Amino acid sequence: MIIVEIIGYLAGILVAITMIPQIKMSLKTKSVKGISTSMLLIFFSSMLLWTIYGILIKNYPLIITNGFATIISGIQVFIKFKYDSRK
Repeated sequence: MIIVEIIGYLAGILVAITMIPQIKMSLKTKSVKGISTSMLLIFFSSMLLWTIYGILIKNYPLIITNGFATIISGIQVFIKFKYDSRK
């Protein structure tokens, strides 16, 4: 694996895992107060678009890491709407 791909994977993994602590906190507290819906939707949309872009240019670091980030951010969006609907 060349250094450029390693850097791509590392950067993508870091972006992908940024949402995990928030998911844990949301599930633990069953609260999403203070989490911006628009931020979540923008982040989810950008990760989805990066994944599609990676597919179109056949770039595996983009596909794998942003695909994972899309799934993780999608989970947080789901949790946000689930717990916001309890109001």
